[in-house]
Amino acid sequence: MYYFCTVFNFYYLSRAILMLDSLDKNMNGKSYRIYAFVLDNESFEILSKLEKPNVILINPDDFEDSTLRRLRVERSIAEYCWTCTSHSIYFCFKKLNLSMCTYIDADLYFYSDPTALVDELGKDSVLITLHRFSWVYKWLYSRLAGKYCVQFMTFRNNKDGLEALTWWKDKCVNWCFARYEDGKFGDQLYLNDWCHRFNGIHVLKNEGALGPWSIALNYKVSQNQKHIYVKNYFSRRNYNLIFYHFSYLKFYYDGRKVKFLDLGSFFFKKTFIKMLYAPYVFELLSVSEKLEIDYKTIFLNYSDLSRADLKTKLRGFFGISIYKLSFILNN
Repeated sequence: MYYFCTVFNFYYLSRAILMLDSLDKNMNGKSYRIYAFVLDNESFEILSKLEKPNVILINPDDFEDSTLRRLRVERSIAEYCWTCTSHSIYFCFKKLNLSMCTYIDADLYFYSDPTALVDELGKDSVLITLHRFSWVYKWLYSRLAGKYCVQFMTFRNNKDGLEALTWWKDKCVNWCFARYEDGKFGDQLYLNDWCHRFNGIHVLKNEGALGPWSIALNYKVSQNQKHIYVKNYFSRRNYNLIFYHFSYLKFYYDGRKVKFLDLGSFFFKKTFIKMLYAPYVFELLSVSEKLEIDYKTIFLNYSDLSRADLKTKLRGFFGISIYKLSFILNN
């Protein structure tokens, strides 16, 4: 049996549904459970009606202790979600008595069996994943994002696993904010020295776990009827794409109601957009529209591009990773 957990709220509900469905599709009949820590009651009620047998919902009343309830008020939505990441795994160990658990970000999407990543842990106690920044983005983002990405992490419920997890959880209680301060940013920069700080740390070698910061400029993407493949330009090695992290996605409109999609400050080849972004965005819009019809609530907000920050406006003006939504969907 494989055990996973994830944390999200209303704003990521449609993304989380895609993640859960893609996980189920790619587990290939293997036994698994995923514990979804849903941070608002509305999302909890909606998911409870969707009949996903391998998804175990954990509501805030069961999950939050007095410390988390205090931090929910003191921190932003994003900061609170980051704070809850380590707590969710800890809850799975202390309250559910799981022997092993893998945390998954809600905006991942699976293309192949993720157990290949979990099994790579072997006899070690903690699995962490590199950002694998392409050289341009390593210079731009590594200071704030760190060497490792929280996106997919496996812990064993043993001495070494609990030591690292408890240390991380306590650090996030004390400080977890969306700003850089004294070598910290959110929950993620705490991971930078784990290979030296703790025993039993395994850094994922499989390069099929990617995001926009790594796939652009580092990998060639191809596909056949069954799989999407990535080939490292430098090592020449091929991998099944196991998951892609659809981070930084934002939806905008201009004053004329023309809709745009912001993919973040990354340069993408048209093949990336066709194979990865176009199908994902189509699914995301479909799920969001169905939820809006069923529950009379907007699940995918479009921000006004004219009110965005200057950097975003300039990228929109020059067409740098901000595309008309019609262009994405027609690829």
